[in-house]
Amino acid sequence: MSPTHAPNEVRQHWRILLGCTLVTMISTIALNFYSSASVFAALSAELGWSLEDLSFTYFLNSVVVVLFMPLLGRMLDARGAIGIITISVLAEAVKFTLLGTLPAQFHLYVAMQLSLTLFGLGTNSPSTARVIIQHFTQHRGLALGITVGTLGLMAMGLPLMLHQIIATHGWRSGYLTLTGIVLLLGLPGLYLIRSGSTRAVRTATAYPCVAQAELGFLRWPLFWVLLILFLITIVCTSGYVVLMLSLLKTRGIDGAHAAAMQALVGAAVLVGRLSSGALMDRFASTRVASSIFGLSAIGCLLLTMDNPALAPVGAFLIGLTVGAELDIVAYVMAYYFGRQNFGRTYGLSYGAMILCSGISPTLITGLSRSGDYTPALHACMTALGLAAVTFLLMPHMPHQSVQN
Repeated sequence: MSPTHAPNEVRQHWRILLGCTLVTMISTIALNFYSSASVFAALSAELGWSLEDLSFTYFLNSVVVVLFMPLLGRMLDARGAIGIITISVLAEAVKFTLLGTLPAQFHLYVAMQLSLTLFGLGTNSPSTARVIIQHFTQHRGLALGITVGTLGLMAMGLPLMLHQIIATHGWRSGYLTLTGIVLLLGLPGLYLIRSGSTRAVRTATAYPCVAQAELGFLRWPLFWVLLILFLITIVCTSGYVVLMLSLLKTRGIDGAHAAAMQALVGAAVLVGRLSSGALMDRFASTRVASSIFGLSAIGCLLLTMDNPALAPVGAFLIGLTVGAELDIVAYVMAYYFGRQNFGRTYGLSYGAMILCSGISPTLITGLSRSGDYTPALHACMTALGLAAVTFLLMPHMPHQSVQN
């Protein structure tokens, strides 16, 4: 697609963009994460299941993602994303229905949770990003940012809605509500993706001449350097989303103001996702990554200072990275290793990132001595600063036109 046609790209593929956005909003990882607090509390109160056991189930789901996401990536590259997304959306609706109707036995609950995660893998970001990468070139970053960024809407609305439904009608109604959400958003999303794909323009586009062979990217040190950098940023930022309230209180900020700043982090996540995508369409993606991760390093520095006025700025800057990571990883992997390897490069990266996001809170609290987050903030500031500098040193890859 030539630059002169760039302004029409979103208009041409709006069905793809809207469909991928709707499917991403009902991704299994997102719905499970945003619903877990309300559902776990209800299951514990009504059935006596411990929060520790329920949390361990969530950890097992993360293990499933780590183990099977690389395999899904290979399937996406070999067979395309649309069929996989279709199967996963339908499977997700069935599994949530079973969670809301099967006998309340813990072993059945665990089995359904794990099968939901496994068969619903295709609803998650690697699948929809694969479709976006296939159809967008000039506005690829913006499209990725919109697709992932609207998860913020689900994060803001779903917990409140589920809390009210479960309080009135019980936890089973909560799971059946999730079934309804999957069907309400997922089925139109599938229709839009399928109808939009038939209109896709299959023209030559610019791709990097790197790692064209099957799994050739695994032999490139560049891939492992990039993956390590992204995992460092995940470990050094995502845990603060969970721990920010506690951290702010150690800085002398009262509960009400700390809660307001926690909401500010959520707003920063949304801003990071939308802005990073748009910026990568105008500037080199590695430069955008360096800037955003550098801002998070500054955010860590501000939070080490005993100045309540600087705390909201620091929290916001860390939230920017948490929001931008998925967009940047998808864009960078497509840029360096091409569309033909995208499912595998992003699938492997995504699984590893999910694992590291689970490790992050534990690592940060482990580095915090007697409730003092300063050592952890110093460590994260240093690591993020080094990552930002390293991204500046990433090579600018030559491009050539190849047939889609």
